[in-house]
Amino acid sequence: MTEQKGPWTDARVAVLYGGESEEREISLMTGRAMHEALFGLGYEVDLVDATSHGLLELAKNPPDVAVIALHGNLGENGAVQGLLECLQVPYTGSGVHGCAVTMNKATAKALWKAAGIDTPAWQLLDRATVREMLTRDSLEAPLPCVIKPALSGSSVGITLVKTSDQFYPALEAALDCAGPVLMESLVEGRELTVALMDGDPMGVIEIKPDRAFYDFEAKYRDAGTSYICPAPLARKVHNRVVNAATAANQVVGCRGVTRVDFMLDAQDVPWILELNTMPGMTPTSLVPKAAEAAGIDFPRFIQMMLNRATVDNDSLYA
Repeated sequence: MTEQKGPWTDARVAVLYGGESEEREISLMTGRAMHEALFGLGYEVDLVDATSHGLLELAKNPPDVAVIALHGNLGENGAVQGLLECLQVPYTGSGVHGCAVTMNKATAKALWKAAGIDTPAWQLLDRATVREMLTRDSLEAPLPCVIKPALSGSSVGITLVKTSDQFYPALEAALDCAGPVLMESLVEGRELTVALMDGDPMGVIEIKPDRAFYDFEAKYRDAGTSYICPAPLARKVHNRVVNAATAANQVVGCRGVTRVDFMLDAQDVPWILELNTMPGMTPTSLVPKAAEAAGIDFPRFIQMMLNRATVDNDSLYA
């Protein structure tokens, strides 16, 4: 059964997708899938490419409600959410505060560490420092480690570094994306992700890539990547992972649909890697898989997201 339409039965819905980030390709896929689901549910729905021009046109003629299908910078750093707040247009997903905090992986990790949530040790490198490092004849790399852009998702620009000869190319790949670079200690083990709806867990998925690392290719183009949902975990371990995910979500003040990524080490300790405020909604995306395993088909899931659209109105600080 499809969830009731709730407050948006006769609403004019805009799906914001595309944009100008490194993750545009995935955002286009997410937006089209969500548009198709909403259209099938009978909504009057428009696709809005969230470029500068597209957002200007949206501001001139605001919709009744916005579904955010954006990945990367403007769509996940709180900027688009801030525009919608100014227009008083309810929108799906986390608010300005939650998006701004989690977009910077180092900021989120610092908050989680302060809250006692395990996250791998890291070092944040500004772009000038990285460029200077690339001029050196040799580097003492803290191997093994993971090099990634601090402000990007979808595994864009991320590299698993196990040998010193991989270090320079990894730094260069991260520099191709905007913002500082994060150098993170590698935690070996099982890769898990937890899907949440308004902080409530929907399921835990184990990811088994058919390669050494769950990179962009493994996420979106490699048919060999397998997903196990629910993840085969002992009850005690499952509860530990879920509790860490819900705590991490609460610490950074997120709402709506989020996804929390972990590495589970040999001692069954979950180490949080990052939190996604706009998880992908493509045919291979993880959150729809968790919803399906919970008995929620894709249209109903998108309906649930839409029903929770809201504006902050300082509610986080009331």
